[in-house]
Amino acid sequence: MLLTRHEARFGSEPPEHQKRKVFRLSNRLIDAVTGRDYLYRPGNQDLTPIQMQKLCDLLVQRKVDPERQIVGSYRLLRELEPGEGYRAYEAQHTRFPGRRARVKQYQISGYSTKAELDELVNRFERDMQALSYLEGQPQIVRAIDFVADADNDDTQWLLLEWIEGQTLRDRLDDPAPIPFGEQLRVLRAVATALAACHEKGIIHRNLTPESIYLADDGSVKLGDFDFARITGGKTIAKTGRALTVNKYTAQELRSGFKAADERSDLYALGAIWYDLTLRRPADEPVVLTLVDQAELSEDARSFLRSLLAPQPNKRPTSAREVSEWLEMLAP
Repeated sequence: MLLTRHEARFGSEPPEHQKRKVFRLSNRLIDAVTGRDYLYRPGNQDLTPIQMQKLCDLLVQRKVDPERQIVGSYRLLRELEPGEGYRAYEAQHTRFPGRRARVKQYQISGYSTKAELDELVNRFERDMQALSYLEGQPQIVRAIDFVADADNDDTQWLLLEWIEGQTLRDRLDDPAPIPFGEQLRVLRAVATALAACHEKGIIHRNLTPESIYLADDGSVKLGDFDFARITGGKTIAKTGRALTVNKYTAQELRSGFKAADERSDLYALGAIWYDLTLRRPADEPVVLTLVDQAELSEDARSFLRSLLAPQPNKRPTSAREVSEWLEMLAP
């Protein structure tokens, strides 16, 4: 068995350096170690890249070392709470200590050949480039860079701006009241962010309190586009994972996410407002009749009901329209 990590050319290096080399798991090397000429018995089964990777992970322990692990121009400092389909880290720029980033590590799965892996990586890279469409939008978390892993062909890294503050989920977990004015400030910022996404053909599809960031400077930003769909039906950062159904998922998406459009995101925004005003348990589904108990004006309750309408055609038609309505509701 040959376990490999990194490609190298030995011809120009001394023997003592050669001994320390570890090879990258590449297409050429996979062909070598799984080719018929190298099998002990011709009837043996070929190892797939996934099987080989599992063997490597079992026998060669790997660990992110915060003192030395570098991704792009950033050094990983500590691991953060993981998300669905990725691991997350806080990182610091290697040359500018005051500059930090939130780094996501994606492990691409669902392939059985090197060609399939290459296609998935290429699609992943194209989809990540879609985030550049949103560059300059102040209500959207900025993407800094996208980096392929130096050691593993199926691992990719996304570097995002660091938000000093908390998520909306953190705020909801705090029992302190959320005044109506604060509710509107958050909702209008998210509606503005959604409008920018929708105008670029991007549907978020996974809008939750965890994907909304409340910065210490008072700004509100939308992030976590891991399950977003871009024009043409592609899915950003899916990496073989299924989309999650939760209380923020519109009715039309509960049997499949292909039907998602702008109004699906607006339902999720309504479900977030429902949480902000009613402060119901996070795992409790939306109960439309409870809107009558919300400490809101009748106009605000009526608008919230329209966002939460089970039928998409009964919801507002655009995030811009929602933003305008929220502005009119301001005291």
